[in-house]
Amino acid sequence: MHLGHRRLAILDLSSTGDQPMLSANGRYVCVLNGEIYNYLELKEELVAKGVRTRGTSDTEVLLEHFVLSGRDVIPRLRGMFALAIWDIKAQELTLARDHFGKKPLYYTQDNASGMYFASELNALRQVVDTQLNPTQLPSFFHFGYIPEPQTIYAGVKALPAGAIGVYGPGRNLEVSRYWTPHELLSEAPSRFGDLDELEEQLKKAVARRLHSDVTLGSFLSGGVDSALIASILTEMRPGAPTVTIGFDQPQWDERDAAAHMARMLETDHCVEVVAMDDAETLFDQYMTCYDQPFADSSGIPTLVLAETARRHVSVALGGDGGDEVFGGYDRYRWFRSVRRSLSLPRSLRRLMSNILPVVAGDKGHRVARLLDTESPADAYHMLMSVWHATSLGELILNEPGKPGFAGFEEAPEHLVRANPQLIDMMNYLPFDILVKVDRATMRHGLESRSPFLDVDFVTWAARLGFLDAHEGEGKAALVSLLLRRHPGFRANQPKRGFMLPIPRWLKGPLRSRVLAAADASFLRRQGLFNVEAVERVVRRFFASDDQLAFPIWSLLVFQEWFMREQGRGLHE
Repeated sequence: MHLGHRRLAILDLSSTGDQPMLSANGRYVCVLNGEIYNYLELKEELVAKGVRTRGTSDTEVLLEHFVLSGRDVIPRLRGMFALAIWDIKAQELTLARDHFGKKPLYYTQDNASGMYFASELNALRQVVDTQLNPTQLPSFFHFGYIPEPQTIYAGVKALPAGAIGVYGPGRNLEVSRYWTPHELLSEAPSRFGDLDELEEQLKKAVARRLHSDVTLGSFLSGGVDSALIASILTEMRPGAPTVTIGFDQPQWDERDAAAHMARMLETDHCVEVVAMDDAETLFDQYMTCYDQPFADSSGIPTLVLAETARRHVSVALGGDGGDEVFGGYDRYRWFRSVRRSLSLPRSLRRLMSNILPVVAGDKGHRVARLLDTESPADAYHMLMSVWHATSLGELILNEPGKPGFAGFEEAPEHLVRANPQLIDMMNYLPFDILVKVDRATMRHGLESRSPFLDVDFVTWAARLGFLDAHEGEGKAALVSLLLRRHPGFRANQPKRGFMLPIPRWLKGPLRSRVLAAADASFLRRQGLFNVEAVERVVRRFFASDDQLAFPIWSLLVFQEWFMREQGRGLHE
């Protein structure tokens, strides 16, 4: 067994925190990526049992608890982590990931060479022969990401979030889940009505994430989630830096709203502007950040935000998870409307779906497609579709599989299929949002922490009914709390997110790359896509149809990744 580790030191900067780390009894060796936020409480238990530690790191606390109770300690960990512990005596390897899968862990195994695992796919590519997994093309083009446990490489998998894997000579990795999000709905919820309790629970989640031996601050956009986290942080750490990025296009820019909030919080506020004419440079940086195809274009401003933050802090708190836990996405409203409409006769829904595109244009087309679905899960599936230019069967030659969700096989179907927030927690959150933030921050040596995804906080929120919040009542509670703390907060500003002018980029500075991605001779040699379908979509986009920008973006991302795998980019 060989273990290696490259450390971003946050706790215990001395050599006693170095990894791989050997237990005091000499039996176990550990590598840990991430942070254990409740390590001080766990350390108190060790002290009570007479166990002395050599340093002050969370890794040592984890390791010595493993000595005492083995894998039973893993569900008790609160934090973001991927870990590996080798039992020298038993010749047994334990792998584990945190509850929501904030930190990645990939593995591959075969009878001849044994087991390899790493926190990056690129690391595995150095030691094993990786081949494209064509069965994942439908999932990538549907969602813009590849749902775990699969990856773009055949035979390489991700250990699922909230899972433990056990491996020993002569047997395959045995994977079991110690926690899944559907457990959050195991009890009938009560209804929320107390801002004091919300504030108390959120303060606990923030306080857990303040342990650091390096500088700590927070991200700050114009929205309620990051503003509320920054508000609580600066109450606990007055003057803690806040970081914002803006855009040189006013329709996407939130600098003014963030600066207004920063003035109320009296923070050391740092701002960086994303220039839209930097498209090629930003795209190249984006493509080298992700080690498999990933088509969320907001990864570009996230990279800029991480780079800016790292110049001022080493740890940054953010508002990730606020929309999933408190029902902040517009699609939840769409989903619930469709869920109600499914009680209507199919003939009436079909009539409405024929009329709506005529009277309501593009939005009518979207509603019509939703009305034509057979179930809430099908509706959600359609809402999450990135590729709507053609059917996937028209795009992909010998379409090898259908895109699907994670989690349905592990939970009672009625709990999952009718709850879009829960589906997001099992899919969009771990496979898109958390991937985007983790890869961007790690690229720049920054650690990002997410109080809204504290598992105890999320459990509390589920118990109060926020995982099935109606008509915006979940986010309304957060806004009410923030207004109570800061009456000057601009609560009515529109939600922008990290939007980029993708149509303009694709038709301007990235046009030559799009054309290279859709080159007929290249497509025929590649043998993955229907040449005529791709050419037809590209022609429509360049003619006038900006609605096809994101399908074209996903094609460009995949083709650029594919060519880089071959040793060169589309711009060469």
